[in-house]
Amino acid sequence: MALSEMLNINPDRVPNIKAALHAFQAVLAVVIFALGIVVFRDGDAKIVGNNGWPFGLCFLSIPALIYLALAPRSERTRKIAVPNVMLVVDAVFAIFWLSAFASQAAYNTANLCGGACNVSKAIVGLAFFELLSWIFTTLISTYTLRYYQQNGDLPGYEKLGAGQNIDPDKAAFSMAPHDEEAYTPCQHG
Repeated sequence: MALSEMLNINPDRVPNIKAALHAFQAVLAVVIFALGIVVFRDGDAKIVGNNGWPFGLCFLSIPALIYLALAPRSERTRKIAVPNVMLVVDAVFAIFWLSAFASQAAYNTANLCGGACNVSKAIVGLAFFELLSWIFTTLISTYTLRYYQQNGDLPGYEKLGAGQNIDPDKAAFSMAPHDEEAYTPCQHG
């Protein structure tokens, strides 16, 4: 029994689910980044490694999100979308966001947040959801690796863009006739 049958996952939906999760991660990272600035700007809050790590991780996540979300989507870049590497990147960033979540919580526990404790608590909450989304993408990457090992291609990514191939003779600015007889041989008189 194949893994997709056991989990009842449609392989064609994997690219869109993974892209949506990575978009969600990017939005959360931007919000965490903005809230981190609010905490930094508070006069009574201390800037230490515990609140600097989640802030810096927002920047560190950008290349990973670009690689994970975009590399498998294009036919040209699919060769660098290695399922093993995608799984490792997802798992490493899940661990990173776990540490960022815990780091910001420790910052709050140490009462270093001054007058921005509510904002700092919001960062903890958002970092938790960021962690959950990285866990989900790690599970999807695990599925992608298993699918790749069984079938030799990435689930659903091979079909992206299929059906978008336009016949060059029927393209919008082609000089070829656009009627039903576009391919009839010309009769020379």
